[in-house]
Amino acid sequence: MPNTLAGGTYVLGGDLTVTRMGYGAMQLTGPQAFGPPADRAAAVAVVREAVELGITHIDTSDYYGPYVTNEILREALHPYPPDLHIVTKVGFARDAQGGWPQAAEPEQLRQAVKDNLARLGLDRLDVVNLRMGGPDESVTTPFTVLAELREQGLIRHLGLSTVSAEQVAEAQSIAPVVCVQNLYNIAHREDDDLIDRLAEQGIAYVPYFPLGGFSPVQSGILDGVAARLGSTPRAVALAWLLRRSPNILLIPGTSSVAHLRENVRGAAVDLPDDAVAELDAIAGVTAAGAPQERPCRRPPRTTSRGETSMTLTPKFAHVVFQTSQPDAMREWYCALLGAHVVYEGHGLTFITFDDEHHRIALAHIPDLERKSARTALVNHVAYTFDSLDDLLDRYLELREKGIEPWKPVQHGVTTSLYYEDPDGNHVEMQVDNFATADEATAYMRGPEYDADPIGVRYRPELMVEARRAGVPAAELQTRAWALKTSPELPHPMAD
Repeated sequence: MPNTLAGGTYVLGGDLTVTRMGYGAMQLTGPQAFGPPADRAAAVAVVREAVELGITHIDTSDYYGPYVTNEILREALHPYPPDLHIVTKVGFARDAQGGWPQAAEPEQLRQAVKDNLARLGLDRLDVVNLRMGGPDESVTTPFTVLAELREQGLIRHLGLSTVSAEQVAEAQSIAPVVCVQNLYNIAHREDDDLIDRLAEQGIAYVPYFPLGGFSPVQSGILDGVAARLGSTPRAVALAWLLRRSPNILLIPGTSSVAHLRENVRGAAVDLPDDAVAELDAIAGVTAAGAPQERPCRRPPRTTSRGETSMTLTPKFAHVVFQTSQPDAMREWYCALLGAHVVYEGHGLTFITFDDEHHRIALAHIPDLERKSARTALVNHVAYTFDSLDDLLDRYLELREKGIEPWKPVQHGVTTSLYYEDPDGNHVEMQVDNFATADEATAYMRGPEYDADPIGVRYRPELMVEARRAGVPAAELQTRAWALKTSPELPHPMAD
Protein backbone atom coordinates (compact mmCIF):
# COMPACT_ATOMS: atom_id res chain seq x y z
CA MET A 1 0.00 0.00 0.00
CA PRO A 2 1.60 3.34 -1.04
CA ASN A 3 2.45 5.75 1.75
CA THR A 4 0.37 8.93 1.64
CA LEU A 5 2.36 11.06 4.09
CA ALA A 6 3.46 14.50 2.90
CA GLY A 7 6.64 14.35 0.84
CA GLY A 8 6.37 10.66 0.02
CA THR A 9 9.43 8.49 0.59
CA TYR A 10 13.21 8.55 0.17
CA VAL A 11 15.71 5.73 -0.20
CA LEU A 12 18.62 5.86 2.26
CA GLY A 13 21.81 4.17 1.16
CA GLY A 14 20.13 2.40 -1.71
CA ASP A 15 18.16 -0.08 0.42
CA LEU A 16 16.23 1.69 3.24
CA THR A 17 12.98 3.28 2.11
CA VAL A 18 11.78 5.82 4.68
CA THR A 19 9.02 8.40 4.80
CA ARG A 20 10.30 11.92 4.38
CA MET A 21 8.04 12.85 7.27
CA GLY A 22 9.75 11.19 10.22
CA TYR A 23 9.62 11.53 13.97
CA GLY A 24 12.29 12.80 16.39
CA ALA A 25 12.15 11.03 19.74
CA MET A 26 14.15 13.51 21.83
CA GLN A 27 11.07 15.11 23.42
CA LEU A 28 9.98 11.77 24.90
CA THR A 29 12.29 12.56 27.83
CA GLY A 30 12.12 15.15 30.57
CA PRO A 31 13.06 18.84 29.99
CA GLN A 32 16.25 19.48 28.01
CA ALA A 33 16.32 15.80 26.97
CA PHE A 34 17.23 14.80 30.53
CA GLY A 35 15.47 12.40 32.85
CA PRO A 36 12.23 10.47 32.39
CA PRO A 37 9.04 11.95 30.96
CA ALA A 38 6.31 13.18 33.28
CA ASP A 39 3.93 10.63 31.71
CA ARG A 40 5.63 7.51 30.36
CA ALA A 41 2.37 5.98 29.11
CA ALA A 42 1.73 9.10 27.06
CA ALA A 43 5.23 8.87 25.58
CA VAL A 44 4.63 5.26 24.57
CA ALA A 45 1.32 6.29 22.99
CA VAL A 46 3.01 8.98 20.89
CA VAL A 47 5.51 6.51 19.45
CA ARG A 48 2.80 4.00 18.59
CA GLU A 49 0.70 6.72 16.98
CA ALA A 50 3.65 7.75 14.81
CA VAL A 51 3.84 4.25 13.36
CA GLU A 52 0.05 4.07 12.99
CA LEU A 53 0.20 7.27 10.95
CA GLY A 54 2.60 5.60 8.53
CA ILE A 55 5.93 7.10 9.70
CA THR A 56 8.83 4.74 8.98
CA HIS A 57 11.77 6.92 10.07
CA ILE A 58 12.42 7.53 13.79
CA ASP A 59 15.42 9.50 15.04
CA THR A 60 16.81 8.76 18.50
CA SER A 61 19.97 8.49 20.60
CA ASP A 62 20.95 6.61 23.71
CA TYR A 63 22.12 9.89 25.23
CA TYR A 64 18.59 11.30 25.18
CA GLY A 65 17.56 10.86 28.79
CA PRO A 66 20.10 9.23 28.86
CA TYR A 67 18.70 5.87 27.70
CA VAL A 68 15.07 7.02 28.05
CA THR A 69 14.07 7.35 24.39
CA ASN A 70 15.54 4.01 23.36
CA GLU A 71 13.85 2.24 26.25
CA ILE A 72 10.51 3.83 25.33
CA LEU A 73 10.91 2.93 21.66
CA ARG A 74 11.56 -0.70 22.57
CA GLU A 75 8.64 -0.81 25.01
CA ALA A 76 6.28 0.73 22.46
CA LEU A 77 7.31 -1.00 19.23
CA HIS A 78 9.42 -4.12 19.75
CA PRO A 79 9.34 -6.34 17.74
CA TYR A 80 9.60 -3.55 15.21
CA PRO A 81 7.54 -3.43 11.99
CA PRO A 82 9.70 -4.58 9.06
CA ASP A 83 9.39 -1.24 7.26
CA LEU A 84 10.39 0.86 10.31
CA HIS A 85 13.95 2.25 10.34
CA ILE A 86 15.55 3.74 13.44
CA VAL A 87 18.40 6.21 13.13
CA THR A 88 20.56 6.86 16.19
CA LYS A 89 23.49 9.12 17.12
CA VAL A 90 26.75 8.69 19.00
CA GLY A 91 29.57 11.06 19.93
CA PHE A 92 28.19 12.66 23.09
CA ALA A 93 26.99 11.48 26.50
CA ARG A 94 25.24 12.93 29.57
CA ASP A 95 26.66 13.70 32.98
CA ALA A 96 24.88 13.67 36.33
CA GLN A 97 23.97 17.38 36.01
CA GLY A 98 22.43 17.00 32.56
CA GLY A 99 25.48 18.30 30.71
CA TRP A 100 26.52 17.05 27.28
CA PRO A 101 30.19 15.96 27.43
CA GLN A 102 31.70 14.80 24.17
CA ALA A 103 32.26 11.02 24.04
CA ALA A 104 34.06 10.43 20.75
CA GLU A 105 37.04 8.36 21.85
CA PRO A 106 37.22 4.99 20.06
CA GLU A 107 36.20 2.90 23.06
CA GLN A 108 33.40 5.33 23.94
CA LEU A 109 32.00 5.02 20.42
CA ARG A 110 32.18 1.23 20.46
CA GLN A 111 30.37 1.16 23.79
CA ALA A 112 27.74 3.63 22.57
CA VAL A 113 26.93 1.42 19.59
CA LYS A 114 26.65 -1.63 21.87
CA ASP A 115 24.40 0.32 24.26
CA ASN A 116 22.11 1.43 21.43
CA LEU A 117 21.85 -2.14 20.16
CA ALA A 118 21.08 -3.51 23.63
CA ARG A 119 18.49 -0.93 24.65
CA LEU A 120 16.72 -0.97 21.29
CA GLY A 121 16.81 -4.77 21.19
CA LEU A 122 18.47 -4.96 17.78
CA ASP A 123 21.25 -7.03 16.24
CA ARG A 124 22.16 -4.29 13.77
CA LEU A 125 21.51 -0.53 13.71
CA ASP A 126 20.06 0.79 10.45
CA VAL A 127 21.88 4.14 10.57
CA VAL A 128 24.33 5.61 13.08
CA ASN A 129 25.12 9.32 12.87
CA LEU A 130 28.40 10.59 14.27
CA ARG A 131 27.61 13.77 16.18
CA MET A 132 30.57 16.19 15.96
CA GLY A 133 31.43 18.97 18.37
CA GLY A 134 32.48 21.64 15.90
CA PRO A 135 33.52 22.36 12.29
CA ASP A 136 37.24 22.39 13.13
CA GLU A 137 37.32 18.83 14.46
CA SER A 138 38.66 15.98 12.35
CA VAL A 139 36.19 13.18 11.72
CA THR A 140 38.85 10.67 10.66
CA THR A 141 39.43 8.79 13.93
CA PRO A 142 35.83 8.54 15.17
CA PHE A 143 34.36 7.85 11.73
CA THR A 144 36.95 5.14 11.12
CA VAL A 145 35.81 3.42 14.33
CA LEU A 146 32.20 3.45 13.12
CA ALA A 147 33.26 2.23 9.68
CA GLU A 148 34.96 -0.75 11.36
CA LEU A 149 31.76 -1.54 13.28
CA ARG A 150 29.90 -1.31 9.99
CA GLU A 151 32.27 -3.87 8.48
CA GLN A 152 31.58 -6.11 11.48
CA GLY A 153 27.85 -6.05 10.68
CA LEU A 154 26.74 -4.01 13.73
CA ILE A 155 25.76 -0.98 11.61
CA ARG A 156 24.15 -0.90 8.17
CA HIS A 157 24.78 2.72 7.19
CA LEU A 158 26.65 5.75 8.52
CA GLY A 159 25.73 9.42 8.73
CA LEU A 160 26.97 12.66 10.28
CA SER A 161 25.47 15.32 12.52
CA THR A 162 26.41 18.99 13.00
CA VAL A 163 29.16 19.06 10.38
CA SER A 164 30.59 21.22 7.63
CA ALA A 165 30.94 20.34 3.96
CA GLU A 166 34.64 19.73 4.56
CA GLN A 167 33.89 17.22 7.32
CA VAL A 168 31.43 15.42 5.05
CA ALA A 169 34.13 15.08 2.38
CA GLU A 170 36.62 13.86 4.99
CA ALA A 171 34.20 11.17 6.16
CA GLN A 172 33.41 10.09 2.60
CA SER A 173 37.08 9.30 2.07
CA ILE A 174 36.68 6.65 4.79
CA ALA A 175 33.20 5.17 4.19
CA PRO A 176 29.92 6.03 2.45
CA VAL A 177 27.72 8.69 4.10
CA VAL A 178 23.97 8.26 3.65
CA CYS A 179 22.66 11.26 5.60
CA VAL A 180 23.70 14.54 7.21
CA GLN A 181 21.81 16.04 10.14
CA ASN A 182 22.33 19.77 10.73
CA LEU A 183 20.45 22.82 12.00
CA TYR A 184 18.51 24.33 9.10
CA ASN A 185 15.21 26.11 8.66
CA ILE A 186 13.61 29.04 6.86
CA ALA A 187 15.55 31.57 8.93
CA HIS A 188 18.87 29.72 8.99
CA ARG A 189 19.93 28.83 5.45
CA GLU A 190 23.71 28.49 5.85
CA ASP A 191 23.58 24.91 4.49
CA ASP A 192 21.83 25.77 1.21
CA ASP A 193 24.84 24.85 -0.92
CA LEU A 194 25.54 21.71 1.11
CA ILE A 195 21.94 20.50 0.68
CA ASP A 196 22.18 20.88 -3.08
CA ARG A 197 25.51 19.06 -3.25
CA LEU A 198 24.21 16.21 -1.12
CA ALA A 199 21.09 15.94 -3.29
CA GLU A 200 23.29 15.48 -6.35
CA GLN A 201 25.05 12.59 -4.57
CA GLY A 202 21.84 10.90 -3.36
CA ILE A 203 22.56 11.74 0.28
CA ALA A 204 19.73 12.72 2.62
CA TYR A 205 19.75 15.96 4.58
CA VAL A 206 17.89 15.91 7.90
CA PRO A 207 17.29 19.38 9.38
CA TYR A 208 16.62 19.76 13.06
CA PHE A 209 14.98 22.62 14.91
CA PRO A 210 12.49 23.71 12.20
CA LEU A 211 11.45 26.84 14.15
CA GLY A 212 14.73 27.52 15.95
CA GLY A 213 16.37 30.92 16.22
CA PHE A 214 13.61 33.01 14.63
CA SER A 215 13.52 36.68 15.53
CA PRO A 216 10.12 38.18 16.38
CA VAL A 217 10.06 39.89 12.99
CA GLN A 218 10.80 36.63 11.17
CA SER A 219 8.16 34.88 13.26
CA GLY A 220 5.71 37.62 12.32
CA ILE A 221 6.25 36.95 8.61
CA LEU A 222 5.80 33.21 9.15
CA ASP A 223 2.68 33.83 11.24
CA GLY A 224 1.22 36.01 8.50
CA VAL A 225 1.77 33.40 5.79
CA ALA A 226 0.27 30.69 8.00
CA ALA A 227 -2.79 32.82 8.76
CA ARG A 228 -3.44 33.47 5.07
CA LEU A 229 -3.22 29.75 4.34
CA GLY A 230 -5.42 28.79 7.29
CA SER A 231 -2.55 26.81 8.77
CA THR A 232 -0.06 26.99 11.65
CA PRO A 233 3.48 28.43 11.59
CA ARG A 234 4.99 25.04 12.39
CA ALA A 235 3.07 23.34 9.58
CA VAL A 236 4.14 25.98 7.07
CA ALA A 237 7.77 25.68 8.19
CA LEU A 238 7.68 21.90 7.74
CA ALA A 239 5.96 22.16 4.35
CA TRP A 240 8.58 24.66 3.21
CA LEU A 241 11.36 22.24 4.16
CA LEU A 242 9.74 19.39 2.21
CA ARG A 243 9.44 21.65 -0.80
CA ARG A 244 13.02 22.97 -0.47
CA SER A 245 14.70 19.79 -1.78
CA PRO A 246 13.64 16.17 -2.37
CA ASN A 247 16.52 14.85 -0.23
CA ILE A 248 15.29 16.64 2.91
CA LEU A 249 13.85 14.32 5.58
CA LEU A 250 11.96 15.75 8.54
CA ILE A 251 12.13 14.59 12.16
CA PRO A 252 9.90 16.99 14.12
CA GLY A 253 9.58 15.95 17.73
CA THR A 254 6.71 16.14 20.18
CA SER A 255 5.50 14.43 23.33
CA SER A 256 1.84 14.92 22.41
CA VAL A 257 -0.30 12.70 20.18
CA ALA A 258 -2.38 15.73 19.20
CA HIS A 259 0.71 17.71 18.14
CA LEU A 260 2.05 14.71 16.26
CA ARG A 261 -1.15 14.50 14.23
CA GLU A 262 -1.02 18.26 13.62
CA ASN A 263 2.56 17.96 12.34
CA VAL A 264 1.66 15.16 9.95
CA ARG A 265 -1.48 16.88 8.64
CA GLY A 266 0.07 20.32 8.54
CA ALA A 267 3.16 19.37 6.55
CA ALA A 268 0.86 18.54 3.65
CA VAL A 269 -0.23 22.18 3.31
CA ASP A 270 0.12 23.43 -0.26
CA LEU A 271 2.42 26.45 -0.47
CA PRO A 272 1.66 28.74 -3.42
CA ASP A 273 4.61 30.40 -5.15
CA ASP A 274 3.96 33.81 -3.57
CA ALA A 275 4.03 32.26 -0.09
CA VAL A 276 7.30 30.47 -0.87
CA ALA A 277 8.85 33.72 -2.09
CA GLU A 278 7.79 35.50 1.09
CA LEU A 279 9.16 32.70 3.25
CA ASP A 280 12.44 32.65 1.34
CA ALA A 281 12.82 36.36 2.04
CA ILE A 282 12.91 35.68 5.79
CA ALA A 283 16.55 34.68 5.54
CA GLY A 284 17.40 37.31 2.93
CA VAL A 285 17.55 34.93 -0.01
CA THR A 286 15.88 34.84 -3.41
CA ALA A 287 12.93 32.62 -4.19
CA ALA A 288 15.31 30.38 -6.11
CA GLY A 289 17.24 29.70 -2.92
CA ALA A 290 20.52 31.38 -3.86
CA PRO A 291 21.89 33.67 -1.15
CA GLN A 292 21.85 37.30 -2.16
CA GLU A 293 25.21 39.04 -2.16
CA ARG A 294 25.79 40.79 1.15
CA PRO A 295 28.59 43.34 1.66
CA CYS A 296 29.84 41.71 4.88
CA ARG A 297 33.49 41.52 3.79
CA ARG A 298 35.16 44.51 2.25
CA PRO A 299 37.96 44.33 -0.32
CA PRO A 300 41.32 45.90 0.56
CA ARG A 301 41.02 49.68 0.80
CA THR A 302 43.40 52.61 0.74
CA THR A 303 43.21 54.74 3.86
CA SER A 304 43.42 58.53 4.04
CA ARG A 305 47.09 58.05 4.95
CA GLY A 306 47.80 56.09 1.75
CA GLU A 307 48.04 52.76 3.59
CA THR A 308 46.35 49.51 2.62
CA SER A 309 43.83 48.13 5.11
CA MET A 310 41.58 45.04 4.97
CA THR A 311 38.98 46.26 7.46
CA LEU A 312 37.18 49.35 8.63
CA THR A 313 35.67 48.41 11.98
CA PRO A 314 33.37 50.91 13.71
CA LYS A 315 32.70 51.08 17.45
CA PHE A 316 29.17 51.15 18.80
CA ALA A 317 28.22 54.67 19.90
CA HIS A 318 24.59 55.03 20.95
CA VAL A 319 20.97 54.06 20.36
CA VAL A 320 18.09 56.49 19.75
CA PHE A 321 14.50 55.90 20.88
CA GLN A 322 11.47 57.86 19.68
CA THR A 323 9.09 58.43 22.58
CA SER A 324 6.00 60.35 23.56
CA GLN A 325 6.76 60.01 27.29
CA PRO A 326 10.30 61.37 27.67
CA ASP A 327 10.15 61.91 31.42
CA ALA A 328 9.17 58.32 32.17
CA MET A 329 11.74 56.97 29.71
CA ARG A 330 14.51 59.21 31.10
CA GLU A 331 13.92 58.13 34.68
CA TRP A 332 13.62 54.45 33.71
CA TYR A 333 16.88 54.33 31.76
CA CYS A 334 18.78 56.30 34.37
CA ALA A 335 17.63 53.76 36.97
CA LEU A 336 18.26 50.74 34.78
CA LEU A 337 21.77 51.68 33.73
CA GLY A 338 22.89 53.80 36.66
CA ALA A 339 23.14 56.56 34.07
CA HIS A 340 22.82 60.34 34.11
CA VAL A 341 21.56 63.05 31.77
CA VAL A 342 24.24 64.99 29.92
CA TYR A 343 21.93 67.15 27.83
CA GLU A 344 18.22 67.92 27.63
CA GLY A 345 16.57 70.42 25.33
CA HIS A 346 15.00 71.04 21.93
CA GLY A 347 13.06 67.78 22.20
CA LEU A 348 16.13 65.65 22.92
CA THR A 349 17.57 63.91 25.97
CA PHE A 350 21.08 62.44 25.98
CA ILE A 351 22.01 59.88 28.64
CA THR A 352 25.30 58.12 29.36
CA PHE A 353 26.73 55.66 31.85
CA ASP A 354 30.42 55.50 30.83
CA ASP A 355 33.08 57.60 29.12
CA GLU A 356 31.06 58.00 25.91
CA HIS A 357 29.35 61.41 25.72
CA HIS A 358 25.98 59.70 25.24
CA ARG A 359 24.76 56.12 24.91
CA ILE A 360 20.98 56.65 24.93
CA ALA A 361 19.19 59.39 23.04
CA LEU A 362 15.49 60.11 23.49
CA ALA A 363 13.72 61.98 20.69
CA HIS A 364 10.49 63.56 21.99
CA ILE A 365 7.73 63.04 19.41
CA PRO A 366 4.08 63.50 20.44
CA ASP A 367 1.28 60.99 19.87
CA LEU A 368 3.36 57.95 18.94
CA GLU A 369 1.69 54.54 18.93
CA ARG A 370 3.09 51.81 21.14
CA LYS A 371 5.31 49.46 19.13
CA SER A 372 4.02 46.09 17.93
CA ALA A 373 5.90 42.79 17.62
CA ARG A 374 4.48 42.58 14.10
CA THR A 375 6.46 45.65 13.05
CA ALA A 376 9.98 45.64 11.63
CA LEU A 377 12.03 47.04 14.50
CA VAL A 378 14.94 46.48 16.84
CA ASN A 379 13.94 43.62 19.12
CA HIS A 380 16.10 44.56 22.10
CA VAL A 381 19.32 46.21 23.19
CA ALA A 382 21.69 44.24 25.43
CA TYR A 383 24.16 45.38 28.09
CA THR A 384 26.86 43.10 29.52
CA PHE A 385 28.19 42.96 33.07
CA ASP A 386 31.62 41.70 34.09
CA SER A 387 30.32 39.08 36.52
CA LEU A 388 27.20 37.33 37.75
CA ASP A 389 27.49 39.17 41.06
CA ASP A 390 27.42 42.52 39.22
CA LEU A 391 24.29 41.44 37.32
CA LEU A 392 22.55 40.31 40.49
CA ASP A 393 23.53 43.48 42.33
CA ARG A 394 21.91 45.54 39.57
CA TYR A 395 18.84 43.27 39.75
CA LEU A 396 18.52 44.00 43.49
CA GLU A 397 19.01 47.74 42.99
CA LEU A 398 16.31 47.87 40.33
CA ARG A 399 13.92 45.75 42.39
CA GLU A 400 14.20 48.28 45.24
CA LYS A 401 13.13 50.95 42.72
CA GLY A 402 10.14 48.88 41.62
CA ILE A 403 11.67 47.75 38.32
CA GLU A 404 11.25 44.00 37.94
CA PRO A 405 12.54 41.80 35.09
CA TRP A 406 10.05 41.17 32.36
CA LYS A 407 11.62 37.78 31.62
CA PRO A 408 14.72 36.11 33.14
CA VAL A 409 16.27 33.64 30.67
CA GLN A 410 19.19 31.26 31.06
CA HIS A 411 20.34 31.06 27.46
CA GLY A 412 23.27 28.83 28.29
CA VAL A 413 25.66 31.16 26.53
CA THR A 414 24.53 34.07 28.72
CA THR A 415 22.59 34.52 31.94
CA SER A 416 20.09 37.25 31.07
CA LEU A 417 17.44 39.46 32.61
CA TYR A 418 15.06 41.13 30.17
CA TYR A 419 13.35 44.37 31.15
CA GLU A 420 10.62 46.37 29.40
CA ASP A 421 10.81 50.15 29.28
CA PRO A 422 7.73 52.42 29.50
CA ASP A 423 7.33 52.34 25.70
CA GLY A 424 7.51 48.55 25.51
CA ASN A 425 11.11 48.32 24.26
CA HIS A 426 13.05 45.38 25.64
CA VAL A 427 16.45 45.65 27.27
CA GLU A 428 18.65 42.67 28.07
CA MET A 429 21.01 42.81 31.04
CA GLN A 430 23.39 39.88 30.77
CA VAL A 431 26.60 38.22 31.82
CA ASP A 432 28.57 35.90 29.58
CA ASN A 433 28.71 32.33 30.86
CA PHE A 434 32.05 31.63 29.18
CA ALA A 435 35.42 33.29 29.59
CA THR A 436 36.20 33.50 25.88
CA ALA A 437 34.32 33.90 22.61
CA ASP A 438 35.77 30.58 21.41
CA GLU A 439 34.28 28.76 24.41
CA ALA A 440 30.92 30.42 23.81
CA THR A 441 31.01 29.48 20.13
CA ALA A 442 31.85 25.88 20.98
CA TYR A 443 28.84 25.77 23.33
CA MET A 444 26.55 27.17 20.64
CA ARG A 445 27.70 24.40 18.32
CA GLY A 446 27.04 21.77 20.98
CA PRO A 447 24.02 19.52 21.52
CA GLU A 448 22.38 21.47 24.37
CA TYR A 449 22.19 24.59 22.23
CA ASP A 450 21.11 22.53 19.22
CA ALA A 451 18.25 21.10 21.27
CA ASP A 452 17.01 24.60 22.14
CA PRO A 453 18.97 27.80 21.39
CA ILE A 454 16.53 29.93 23.39
CA GLY A 455 17.09 28.40 26.82
CA VAL A 456 14.99 28.19 29.98
CA ARG A 457 13.57 30.57 32.52
CA TYR A 458 14.87 30.90 36.05
CA ARG A 459 14.07 32.79 39.25
CA PRO A 460 16.66 35.50 39.95
CA GLU A 461 15.64 35.67 43.61
CA LEU A 462 16.65 32.02 44.01
CA MET A 463 19.93 32.77 42.27
CA VAL A 464 20.61 35.57 44.77
CA GLU A 465 19.87 33.21 47.68
CA ALA A 466 22.14 30.54 46.23
CA ARG A 467 24.97 32.98 45.65
CA ARG A 468 24.70 34.28 49.23
CA ALA A 469 24.82 30.66 50.40
CA GLY A 470 28.13 30.22 48.66
CA VAL A 471 27.08 28.35 45.52
CA PRO A 472 29.73 29.00 42.82
CA ALA A 473 28.69 31.37 40.05
CA ALA A 474 29.77 28.82 37.44
CA GLU A 475 27.18 26.37 38.76
CA LEU A 476 24.41 28.97 38.69
CA GLN A 477 25.20 30.07 35.14
CA THR A 478 23.86 26.84 33.62
CA ARG A 479 20.56 25.58 32.28
CA ALA A 480 20.89 22.58 34.58
CA TRP A 481 20.64 24.81 37.67
CA ALA A 482 17.69 26.73 36.22
CA LEU A 483 15.81 23.52 35.44
CA LYS A 484 16.59 22.02 38.82
CA THR A 485 15.37 25.03 40.81
CA SER A 486 12.49 26.25 38.61
CA PRO A 487 11.17 23.32 36.55
CA GLU A 488 7.62 24.67 36.65
CA LEU A 489 8.35 27.84 34.68
CA PRO A 490 7.12 27.98 31.06
CA HIS A 491 9.47 28.15 28.10
CA PRO A 492 10.71 31.69 27.37
CA MET A 493 8.86 31.71 24.04
CA ALA A 494 5.58 30.58 25.60
CA ASP A 495 4.37 34.18 25.95
